[in-house]
Order: sequence, then C-alpha cells, then structure tokens
Amino acid sequence: MEKEKNKNHAIEENSQKNLKGMSKFLYVVSKILKVCAIIGIVCLAFVMLIVPFITSNIKTSKDDDQNVLEVFDTKLYYERSDTRVELHEDGKEDKYEITSKSGVEFANEVLEFLEKNDMTKLNLLVELEFLLIIIELVIEVFIFKKASSLFKNIHDEDSPFTKDNIGLLKSIAKLLLCTVVATFVLSLLNNILLDIELSINIANIIEALSIFVIAYIFEYGYNLQKDSKSKIYSE
Repeated sequence: MEKEKNKNHAIEENSQKNLKGMSKFLYVVSKILKVCAIIGIVCLAFVMLIVPFITSNIKTSKDDDQNVLEVFDTKLYYERSDTRVELHEDGKEDKYEITSKSGVEFANEVLEFLEKNDMTKLNLLVELEFLLIIIELVIEVFIFKKASSLFKNIHDEDSPFTKDNIGLLKSIAKLLLCTVVATFVLSLLNNILLDIELSINIANIIEALSIFVIAYIFEYGYNLQKDSKSKIYSE
C-alpha cells in the first residue's frame, strides 16, 4: 500500500514538473511573439505611408501580346487566371507562381485595378488589406500578453485552476472573436467601396469557441478543487 502511494506521488510530481516546464517554455514563446507582432505593426504602418509612392511607380502595359507589369525600372511578364498568377522577369527564365486562393484573388484584384489605371481604388484596396493585418496584429499583441500571464500563473501557482486563469482564457477567446468582427467590418467596406468581398475566417471562430470550452473546463476544475479541498489554491 505504501509502495503504491509513493509510486502515485512520484507520477504526480513528474506530471507537475512537465506542466511547469511546458508552461515556462510557452511563456517565453508568448513574449517573443508579442515583440514580433509589435515590430510587424510598426513595419506595416510605415509601408502604409509609402504605398501611394510605390503604386505610382507601378503600371501595366502590352508587349507583343504579353501582359507586362512595370515595377520602377523592372519589367515582369505575367499571366493570370482564377486559379493561378505567373510572373517572370524580363530576360530571365525563372518563374514565380501564386497558387494559393487568397494570394491569387488579391493579385488579380491588384492587376485588374492596374490594367484599368484606377490608382485610387488600388491604393484603397492595398491600404484596407494592410489595415486588416495591423488590426489583427494589435489584437494578437493583447492575446500574447494574456497568454504569457496565463502560462506564468500556471508555472508559479500550485494549481492551474484559478479565477485569474479562467478570466485570462475567456479574455483570449473574446479577443479572437474581435478579429472576426474586424474582418467582417472591413469586408463590408471592401464590398461597399470596391465591390470586393473578403472571406470570414471561420478558423478564428472555432478557436475562440474552443478556448471558451477550455475556460469552462478550468472553471469546473476550480469548483471541484474548491469543494474537495475546502480551500481555493493560489488566492
């Protein structure tokens, strides 16, 4: 009986050690990702300022029935369809292909505005796309901040089932839902101003709902812990 008790205690200590080790690693990763997101915001904000200058040096033309994209002093020949956009530099055989659905849609929209010489709509399209990315990065900064606090609490406290951790999980889920709202609002703007529809990221909705479920599991564990031990850990 004593031997079995010691064995169970050793397993419990090992599990707790693994949990604390993983939470410390994720805490560091969250901190790094937060810094990367902030750097990304600054870089994109700078790019948004110079977009009009860049687009003013881009145009399309025809050369022997081939479509030409002129970027500053560089000529790129391109072919585009609903499933693929292919580019290659003048005098070079190497080709660059865009095949992802979102990439092809965006490239086709840009090229269509260039072919129509509609620079106002092109600038608006690019600025709205960058604005969406910046909004998502800002939300991610807050998510990584909440996540780092969560993993720090798990590492430092005796039990992961605390009120603070439940609140942090629910906050992360709400922030993920904010990205869905932001995408929806910008999709409406694109539809109204440019007659272009953006797809809603269903994955963010599923992730948010999943984290809400985890939060309620933590809340259930917290209540069980409170009832069984007659006290609340880490408070």
